[in-house]
Amino acid sequence: QVSGNVPVTKALDRMSKKMVRSKKISTAFKILKESYTSGGNTIAVLTSLSESLEMLQQVEKERKSIMSQYTLMIYAISFIFLGVVVMINKLLLPIFASPQLVGAGMGMGLGIIDPCSVCSGAACNVCDSLAFLAYNFLGLEKGRPYYYVSIFFLLSLIQATFSGIVAGQIAEGSARAGIKHSIILMAVIVALYLLLFRIGLIGV
Repeated sequence: QVSGNVPVTKALDRMSKKMVRSKKISTAFKILKESYTSGGNTIAVLTSLSESLEMLQQVEKERKSIMSQYTLMIYAISFIFLGVVVMINKLLLPIFASPQLVGAGMGMGLGIIDPCSVCSGAACNVCDSLAFLAYNFLGLEKGRPYYYVSIFFLLSLIQATFSGIVAGQIAEGSARAGIKHSIILMAVIVALYLLLFRIGLIGV
């Protein structure tokens, strides 16, 4: 461009605009232009720019390495939450829902009663939606209690959604990346739920 009778400053402007997707390189061209215009030591500026860009790349690599660890931790939290759901389903719910505890708890607050078994009015519409989710999507056997199964599934999806958003913000500082992580986590949670239903760890 310079050999084609194009001024150096104009050539640098064009290069800066072409590299607009890379903020670092675009800024470097702007600095180089200002240095050339002001009559500074261009060679020294180029050397300093190359060193600064290299340093920034190293810092960016270190940041990504550190942030990836936090991202993995967020993913792990989602799986731990699912593990807690399995434990509650297999251990706590059967204990507290036993007839002895429910009967004994009438006056002492013990036992767990399925809210959908005593619903009325608009609450029954919510229960119908939960029943549809449990029986038709998750594959729960017809006639089995569905309230806690559906509630825990929805809670897991909510947890996965917000965990994905946080992971995207931490790892890439982008809401779009957060949505991507949320979709991945939600898909994994749904797949794991369906698998856990098939092997009998949830919904029995």
